[in-house]
Amino acid sequence: MNAASALAAAILERLLSDSALRSALGDGRVFDAVPYNHPFPFAVIGEMTTTDWSTGTDPGLEHGFVLHLWVRKGGKPLVNEAALAVQTALHESILALEGHALVNLRHQSTDVRRTDDGETFHGVMRFRAVTEPTN
Repeated sequence: MNAASALAAAILERLLSDSALRSALGDGRVFDAVPYNHPFPFAVIGEMTTTDWSTGTDPGLEHGFVLHLWVRKGGKPLVNEAALAVQTALHESILALEGHALVNLRHQSTDVRRTDDGETFHGVMRFRAVTEPTN
């Protein structure tokens, strides 16, 4: 499995098992692809950019990824509660990746705004991770 896929799978597993996030959003409301017409609230692992982070002696990759939070009922307070749960679950966490080692994982920023429809709140969380192959 490539490093980006292994990282995304580990993130999804961690977030689906996180009790604080389940308390905020409900069970099974974290996705890597949201089912059509899925009811609010939910979180989705979004864009991921992977770049070479190798040193002169060791291979490595840097991953920047975005996690989106979507909420209607509960508004901004619920987005903030869910964002805190995500940050707590992921920031500087130790995740097991298939075929790769996670060197670090850090939360970089969170942006929360009301969308143009006036009833939906969108949280955008940015993270950075570094991985190395284990073989």
